[in-house]
Amino acid sequence: MPEARNALRAAVTRDADDPVNDDVRALAETVRAGHPAVAAVLYYGSGLRAADPSTTLLDFYVLVDSYTAWYGRGVSAALGAALAPNVHYLEAQVGGRTLHAKVAVMRTDQFVAAAGGAGATPHIWARFAQPCRLIHARDESARERVLRALVDAVETFHRMAFPLLDGTVYPTAVWKRGLQETFARELRSEPPERVDAVIAAASERLAERTRLAASATSLAQPVQNGARLRITVTRGQRRAARLAARLARPLGKTIALLRLIKATVTFRGGVDYVLWKVERHSGVRVQPSEFQRRHPLLGGWPLLWKLYRRGGFR
Repeated sequence: MPEARNALRAAVTRDADDPVNDDVRALAETVRAGHPAVAAVLYYGSGLRAADPSTTLLDFYVLVDSYTAWYGRGVSAALGAALAPNVHYLEAQVGGRTLHAKVAVMRTDQFVAAAGGAGATPHIWARFAQPCRLIHARDESARERVLRALVDAVETFHRMAFPLLDGTVYPTAVWKRGLQETFARELRSEPPERVDAVIAAASERLAERTRLAASATSLAQPVQNGARLRITVTRGQRRAARLAARLARPLGKTIALLRLIKATVTFRGGVDYVLWKVERHSGVRVQPSEFQRRHPLLGGWPLLWKLYRRGGFR
């Protein structure tokens, strides 16, 4: 349905073009400085809602032409190609304040494919179905490619979520069920209330995306002037989607674990970052030894087990 997708595209573009804090933009410029291989920089996550960017960890996705163009040849480039993205930590002085950022580096074609549903995990389409900011695009071609991928992410999320529901529902119910499912496919340290917080932070724009995605996917119809949606999936679609969801959970967690292990190799300070993130979301704190910091592949397994036993992630 071209008209419905065009309407969804307009909403996604408006959100992507929303202004950002000047210091955040300056930090993004620091991220891409000196790297002509950068096609685009996306800003997403809880930092979008922070009044003061120095009080939180800012999240950037840097989309590049190739890993070798960003890293040169080596282990980081090979691991990024095999199990994207690579994640790094950035700390910089901007506007007299120290800003902290998590920078994910991913090849543009990988991002585009993942947004469209390729791959076994939801780590791209679940995040970028939600509003984000396109801080930088190298040219109009790069901008167009990223915007199409963001629209694909919204549709992918709703193609997964609608068949998991029955009857007539509010848009917030679609997001809650969908995020619960995508969280179940990853190693998540956040408490269950995190889903409600994500929805509450952008409820109107999320509801708008759901109403538009309903028309674009033809999987739901608006009722009560669009305040609610009637799920219109067939019985076969529902069975297939629910079976796929059950099968995707253990596979997704396995891939997420591999990414976590990879991060300890490609991400300087990776062990401390992973433990900080778990503590930030779950309150579970574990102190690594110097050996575990230096040799995460050998020493990290006891840390993972200890975190799991204490409820650091599910």
